Amino acid sequence: MKRLFGITGLTCLCVLTACFYFNLMVMYITAACAFVLFVVTMFIKNLRKDGTLPLAFITIVLSVILFVGFTNMRVKPVMETYDGKTCQVVSTQTKEVYKNYNYYCYELKVKSIDGNKVKSNIRLYTKEHIFSDAYDEITFTSDLIAVENASDIAKGVYLRAYYSDEVNNIQVYSPVKKPLMYHIVNLRENLKSILYLEMPYDNANFSSAVLLGDKHSLSEEMRDVLRLCGLSHISVVSGLHLSIIAFLSRKLFSFISNKYISCVFTILVVIFFMLLCGCTIPVVRSGVMLIIYLLGTIIPRQSDSLNSIGFAALVIILINPYSVGDIGMLLSFSATIGIVVWYDKLYSFMIRPITNLSIMGIKPWGFIIKTIVGSFVCSLCATIWTLPVTTLAFGGFSSVGIIANILIVPFMPLMIISIILCILTHFLVFVPFIAKVFSFISGFFYDYIMYICSGLSEFPYAFIHTDKSYFYFSMGATCILIAVAVLINTKLARKVVIFSSVMMVLWSGVLYNLTYENIVCIHIPDTGSALSVVLSSSDGHAVLCLGGGRFRDYKVTDAIDNLDSANKNILITTGSDNYMNYAKNISSEFDYEHVLMYDYKGEIDLSLSEVKGKTLSVFSGEEVVNLWGKVQVELIPAKDVVYEYITAGDTEVLIIPEDTDSIELKEEYRNPDIIIMHEFADNIGLLSCDTLIIPGDDFTVQATAEVCAPIAKRIITGTDIFYDIKLN
Repeated sequence: MKRLFGITGLTCLCVLTACFYFNLMVMYITAACAFVLFVVTMFIKNLRKDGTLPLAFITIVLSVILFVGFTNMRVKPVMETYDGKTCQVVSTQTKEVYKNYNYYCYELKVKSIDGNKVKSNIRLYTKEHIFSDAYDEITFTSDLIAVENASDIAKGVYLRAYYSDEVNNIQVYSPVKKPLMYHIVNLRENLKSILYLEMPYDNANFSSAVLLGDKHSLSEEMRDVLRLCGLSHISVVSGLHLSIIAFLSRKLFSFISNKYISCVFTILVVIFFMLLCGCTIPVVRSGVMLIIYLLGTIIPRQSDSLNSIGFAALVIILINPYSVGDIGMLLSFSATIGIVVWYDKLYSFMIRPITNLSIMGIKPWGFIIKTIVGSFVCSLCATIWTLPVTTLAFGGFSSVGIIANILIVPFMPLMIISIILCILTHFLVFVPFIAKVFSFISGFFYDYIMYICSGLSEFPYAFIHTDKSYFYFSMGATCILIAVAVLINTKLARKVVIFSSVMMVLWSGVLYNLTYENIVCIHIPDTGSALSVVLSSSDGHAVLCLGGGRFRDYKVTDAIDNLDSANKNILITTGSDNYMNYAKNISSEFDYEHVLMYDYKGEIDLSLSEVKGKTLSVFSGEEVVNLWGKVQVELIPAKDVVYEYITAGDTEVLIIPEDTDSIELKEEYRNPDIIIMHEFADNIGLLSCDTLIIPGDDFTVQATAEVCAPIAKRIITGTDIFYDIKLN
């Protein structure tokens, strides 16, 4: 049977992805049907002899069993047992500490919880830094919260904990003997220190991400720009980076005449580099494929790319079936499969018409043209194959991605090599200027990348926003076109299908964005005991109120992270301690044009001392803030709280804070189109609206909804609410 690993690995990958993201009952039915088809194919001689379909069907069944077993035996017991409980956790710090949203974040491998052995990772957030080292044992007692983010669950992080007490209550024990990975983590930190010593700060941040996969070193602005240009992959260690490491290793060991020994040393270097980069999913995928390729050079057997991809998928999946929840994994495999399947044919199709041109025989123009065509084809294959994932995961795709990849990716090997040489020459203490030379070269490429990205990201519709209905329509229409092309079965029909499909996606996206420009979205994240509201449009976004349960501000920061708006305004509308803590955390992480805070005590200056580098102002009376065109917010103070009255085109929205009395509101504000509130105000009968939005779970908001039913024509409840307003 051809491509045994390709069939099993890729089938398993697709099935587990469907199990993770779709209704599990549908997958049970699919598995049952697949088992029936497996039995049927075993009775059909030709199909049984070929083996492809029986193998695919039984793989579907086994994949569903694997997912269900892993869920019920590993994931659910941990999340359901400890969610919402105060427990003592004994754990080991396995990664370096990073700072996120004003918290110190520790990735910990759990040894035990309340004395029970538990197989899980936990993310600990603290306000103060714990002076611990890699592979130290950390013991703490805290409230545990089950993780909701799919990416965290995919990485084996099932619980999170927020530690508000002084960190000296956390016990840290440093064992005398530490594992080999301790020294690798320390080496990683030392290499990062060298980069920051030899390079300017921004270049060092980018170089650390490019060479070592340290994504936390990238600023929010840099991540946004790379995503808008479809270049996030250059900051993720993957096949390109490992290929360069393998190439340099082969050159380094070229003096060894025995090719078997030389290949073994190269494989060891690749494995070491995988460990150095933290064995992330893209690194493991590309590393396994590269090792198979290297083994193929010494074993008289040709490696097959699809088999290698399938084998890499099996390695990752068998270690952690939930790894399919990592969007990075889906993007990595989708892009690689697209390049493997389509690249040769598309490259031949595009290069054939210009092969006989006289310029192709003139050096170096022939090489340059082939490089440009190759980069274009590679980017096109990767973009098309990752389009379903990016559209569903990020709500759109980059329309300038192919151009950006052509202009930047060919120079990435030179930048990576210059970063490596900068680190190596750092140790030449007698000639320190050599490291600065390579630092300058890498800085030149960094400036070039930022210049191209900044320019392309400013293009109109650089990022095409989509929604799921648009995506399903486009994919459905494409399937119909493909079916028509298969029936007609001519080259012209295939060309028309390809052109029509691409144009349909692009033009539908543009039309959607033209419509999206006139939409203002109200997002109410689930922050618990008080309201948080984020207002967004194509022109920017504003955080209108910040409140909620302790340590729930990550809900707001997650909401902000998912927005593509470059223009940021923040309005902090109350001076209570809880709201002010939210304000400090969020305004210190994100670059906003303006921070506006309600000063009802006259003591706001002390509260702002921790928020540096921002444009800050306060208000104590009524204030009108014009946001974007037809959108404005009126701030209406009432003692220690603030009402907010939003006018978006012809739609009026009233945000009611907690512990209020409706009699305090002027009559002109009592009859908006929409009211948003977390708990009902006194004298609620004075108000009326078309739509009442009450965030919270069904049990929490039931009583509030019943009391408020007479004042609204319809009531919307939920834990994470989105509401679109059409501007006329």
